[in-house]
Amino acid sequence: MVFTRIATLVGLKGEIDPLQKQEIWNAVFSRFSGLSFQEIYKAFQMDRSGEFGDVTDHYQFFDVSYVCKVLGRYRQWLQDTQRVHNINISQLLPENQNTMTEEEKEKNVIRWLNEHFEEYKETKELPILSVPIYDTLYQRGILQPYFATLTEKDKQLMRAETEKRLRQEQTKAKGKKEFSAIKALLEQYQKGISDPEGKLSSFKKEDTLKFFYNYLITQGKELSELLTNKQ
Repeated sequence: MVFTRIATLVGLKGEIDPLQKQEIWNAVFSRFSGLSFQEIYKAFQMDRSGEFGDVTDHYQFFDVSYVCKVLGRYRQWLQDTQRVHNINISQLLPENQNTMTEEEKEKNVIRWLNEHFEEYKETKELPILSVPIYDTLYQRGILQPYFATLTEKDKQLMRAETEKRLRQEQTKAKGKKEFSAIKALLEQYQKGISDPEGKLSSFKKEDTLKFFYNYLITQGKELSELLTNKQ
């Protein structure tokens, strides 16, 4: 959701490309993982208001290059502010993750996971980067106990939600080529066939994560508790 809000803020038309979402996640987490979702949004607000100088042009393409350029300018602003005012800014980031200890990396992962869930609770919309969040939760064994509670009816609801989203994407398609591509994805999904690019897998992971978050909310559970128990 944070990058969807940013896309609206900067005047981007249309949806963010799904493949770009994964690349953005990789870049943000490897280079800017010390930033909270709120700070990331703040960086784009400051850029649009010209606080870093000329406004960064996205040329109607919200990609990893544009995101990293804005966040890089925000990092430079933090460094300049620290130097000019001789203060310590705790959010100041290392240039890359190789300078971080394993403990620092782990803290950042936990913080991102918790912030993702908290933002969903607040907005009832999945933030961007949901697929890598799903993958991380799965790798840590957080999702498996939830899967064990699913009934056949629950699984049918998930499948119906994914098919509904695919139909919505088809409705929003721009041009015959995009319409045909999404139609082919929908047909593959209905037949239980995986697509080579993994787009169907991304849709299913996002929908599963949404159902998981709703389950936690209904049960009155916090993701932070589950993460703590796994440590």
